[in-house]
Amino acid sequence: MEFIQKHITANTVFQKGCAELGVDGDVIVPDVMPDILKVVQVDGDACITSKESGGGKLVCEGKLYVKILYIPDSEEEKIKSIISSFDFSHTFANAEITDSTVADVSVDVTRADFQLINSRKLKIKAVAAVSYAVSQPQNIAVACDVDEEGTLETRKKSITTLSFVALKDTQFLCTDSFVLPSGQPSIKNVLKIDADIIDTEFKVISGRIVVKGTCGICVLYCDTSDDVRFSEFELPFTEIIDLDDANEDTLCELDFSVGGIEYRLETDSDGDVRIINTEITVCVSVYAYEKEDIEYIDDCFCPGRNMTVNKEMKKIECILASAHHVMNLKEIIPPHKNGPVPTGVYNLTAKPVIDSVTSGDGTVRIDGKIICYCQYTCGGDDIPVCSIRHEVPFSETVDAEGSLAGSDCRIRADISHKSFMLNSAGETEIRLSAVFDVTVTKDAQVPVISDFTISEIDDDEKKGIVIYFVQPGDELWDIAKRYRVCPESVAELNNLEEKPLSAGTQILIPTA
Repeated sequence: MEFIQKHITANTVFQKGCAELGVDGDVIVPDVMPDILKVVQVDGDACITSKESGGGKLVCEGKLYVKILYIPDSEEEKIKSIISSFDFSHTFANAEITDSTVADVSVDVTRADFQLINSRKLKIKAVAAVSYAVSQPQNIAVACDVDEEGTLETRKKSITTLSFVALKDTQFLCTDSFVLPSGQPSIKNVLKIDADIIDTEFKVISGRIVVKGTCGICVLYCDTSDDVRFSEFELPFTEIIDLDDANEDTLCELDFSVGGIEYRLETDSDGDVRIINTEITVCVSVYAYEKEDIEYIDDCFCPGRNMTVNKEMKKIECILASAHHVMNLKEIIPPHKNGPVPTGVYNLTAKPVIDSVTSGDGTVRIDGKIICYCQYTCGGDDIPVCSIRHEVPFSETVDAEGSLAGSDCRIRADISHKSFMLNSAGETEIRLSAVFDVTVTKDAQVPVISDFTISEIDDDEKKGIVIYFVQPGDELWDIAKRYRVCPESVAELNNLEEKPLSAGTQILIPTA
């Protein structure tokens, strides 16, 4: 006799949190560029470039990109730009971390400040928030049935589990050439290029994921008259990500980020600089798992015989609820009170930040904010561009049937749509759609049976009919197991109905 087993890959998170890293460094103005008179804008982006676990520590390395716009100390040019990068590294220590540990890590730049040391040198002080969850995949064989029907009495329970498949970080290149729209002045020099990943979708097939999306690209440049211009382009992409253990039933959570932007300018047939060749590095983090409904043996015994079962309780993550929620926001961003007058909005970046998550009976409440950076062109020659940071607070209640108070929640948040315009009052009207993918889980203790032994009952243990008085908390299964008899036999002999036993009730037990 053997147990029929179901194999599950449990991925138990044993450490998670967020670490704020200070990333400091100096930016030196290249020799070919003019001195700095005034810095008007500093943007920061970051990405994780590598992760390595083992020996009780997780080492994460990343890169911080800084884009600086400044007014030069020169009458010949209105604005110049410098793009620089800094490497950073952080180590998370935990004795449980091994070379088989997996880590889900993401990074955002929460602040990018600067100090002008002199006309040729800037000191950058940025803060990168690294969110991480460290887990250990473990194969667990759960007993679901017995190969010899009728040999054992079994009590079964049902759960919906998350069986881990893979956590994979990868990247690919999106390349294309763009031509400035007709009527727009040609390029003297590019100040900066911003890119964002939008409109993503994917499909899982055997051994791979087909990913589709769009790189939204905004180019800020100076024309031949030194006026600041901008142009927007879209770069659609389709990419195939290999994932060996994936199949059509595999569920995936994908996080996209831009890892780097390269460009090269070309002249058109008229000799004007109007062609921009771009190369965008798209980083993708894939968390793949399978949702499985399983019925497992919670307890068992052999009627009429002694049975000793060796088992160990294992922790398995179970799904209580999942939900997909879209939040639409409309916001008015006022202009700077004493700042330059905007003439147009050339770019908007928006990132959702979750401050707290509270699960309730059938609901999940998400509180946080959308951090927006509006970037403007301005009419004056003294400050041709500016930016405004604005926070949009939100509190959303998501319907998640099955959720319980105090449950664990995993939230994936992203901006799926954004639009913006500058109205006649100098205010910026923005519309945002934020998407929340909610998974509510709990940890269940499931018995894993390693082996068992069955032996005959000694003759002096055979007692015939036993009169038993039900004790508080007794269940029919527990009483039947104690005396090694079938629960159905006890129920039939005593005309018991399917309802809780009352303490003090006298029942007869037909022991062997």
